Amino acid sequence: MFLKKPNRFFVLILFFILIGFGYLQTVNLLDPDFGWHIKTGELILERGVPRIDWYSYTMPDFPWIDHEWLTDILIYKLHSFFGYQVLLLLFLVMAAFAFTIFIRIENFYIYLVPVLFGFLSILAYLGLRPQIVTMLFVAVLWKVLLDFLDKYDKGFHLFYLIPLLFLIWVNLHGGFAAGIFILGLVLLLEIIKKTNFFVKVICLKIFDGQYYTKLSIRKIIIIFWVLFVSLLATVINPYGVRIYEEVFRSAGDNFLRFHIAEWLPLLFSDISSFAIFYLSLFIGLFFVLRKKIEISRCVVVLLFLALSLISQRHLSILAVLSVPVLSQIIMFFNEKISQERIGSFFSGLGKAAIIFFIFALFFSGFHQNIYKLFSGKNQIDYPEQAVSFLKTLPLSKNLFNEYGWGGYLIWKLPERRLFIDGRMPSWRQHGNFVFGDYIKIGRAEEGFSDLLSRYNIELILLRVASKDSGFKKETTIKNWFAKIVGYRPARGLYGELIDSGWKVIYKDGVAIILER
Repeated sequence: MFLKKPNRFFVLILFFILIGFGYLQTVNLLDPDFGWHIKTGELILERGVPRIDWYSYTMPDFPWIDHEWLTDILIYKLHSFFGYQVLLLLFLVMAAFAFTIFIRIENFYIYLVPVLFGFLSILAYLGLRPQIVTMLFVAVLWKVLLDFLDKYDKGFHLFYLIPLLFLIWVNLHGGFAAGIFILGLVLLLEIIKKTNFFVKVICLKIFDGQYYTKLSIRKIIIIFWVLFVSLLATVINPYGVRIYEEVFRSAGDNFLRFHIAEWLPLLFSDISSFAIFYLSLFIGLFFVLRKKIEISRCVVVLLFLALSLISQRHLSILAVLSVPVLSQIIMFFNEKISQERIGSFFSGLGKAAIIFFIFALFFSGFHQNIYKLFSGKNQIDYPEQAVSFLKTLPLSKNLFNEYGWGGYLIWKLPERRLFIDGRMPSWRQHGNFVFGDYIKIGRAEEGFSDLLSRYNIELILLRVASKDSGFKKETTIKNWFAKIVGYRPARGLYGELIDSGWKVIYKDGVAIILER
């Protein structure tokens, strides 16, 4: 049995399939930061880009650098004209294009597995999020760069337009730094290849048979100047060179890696079955056939694999970078296996593939998302009714709010200053670290009541779920054993507040408000 000869229609179908998977995953998922993005876009058009914090009473003088300022404006304007669903589809189109851009039509079936499963592996990171912009721009950069390294000889090449890419990128998202890092790393590796040091290293037994190429001096010079001009382009933004201050502030904050979900080490995160499958496939094949891959590409993907293990935030970039590398590995198998066997392989495993997809979709939460799609429920509960009640309370009373609700409150209750929101986890100023204080208060750690007094907090907005603490009333083996060994769980913030005399003034199925 022969596979049908692929054409552009095949790529188009796959493109829409990816968008469909992404839509089912995100249709009822409102990102916690969406609210402050849309509100900031509106205010930038009125006031200009922010120079100090606009939304908190805890750090009102902090020099806020909005590295997503242009994306915020676009989100606000597109949402105003077309609504949320069209805007979400636009971001999913960018995500799908970031993977399908690598496909060579004549080798469609070879690219199918890396593109499909690479995309599915990062479903949890999709949505209406500015990070998708970086995913797309990394893909464009990697595609153009690889084409330049492999094919370019003389004449004009799209690689010369990379500085223009960075000029746009730096004003859309701070992830442009990943692009600078990739370009600089490739340049460094190509320079090293010209040295005696590389000659000695490549002769080591561990690199025996490793494939590598050496660029001409002319190409290396071109990469250098493109990188140099790209660096100059990145300072063409409202904040100038200070844009790097924001990048380094977040990238160098180790506190985030164990307190923010998307910054968690990959092994400690709630990784999906698709991500486990794709990473296992890629890592397994890569380490078996790494010597067939050009050494510079090996180094790039290995570094981002390490970064992904350190923080799952980098997994989406790794997935994009791995597509052409894994496709090349699969090509090595294709050279040894006849087309008839490939056809039989796809045909014989067709039913098994369908079964795998059903189970993988189920365990990835698709069944829950589809249910919520038809029931109209959001995957994340927000304090919609509580906001109406908060509007009746004096703005002079400082509110302690849930971190994940900060963006929503900025959007729906812009007149009230907040304790914290998603922009602030790395903000430190004059010895103040609001996110660290938020963690202490939220966990009711020793001294939390002093922090409440220090910030003059008179209102507290909590999730209803946080009300439950301690052992459950019903007897369970787990609770019985915990009592035997003398373990007592913390009472939680709600319990401590009630004991301290705080009163519940509002409660619904999502939120609870307490007053001093």
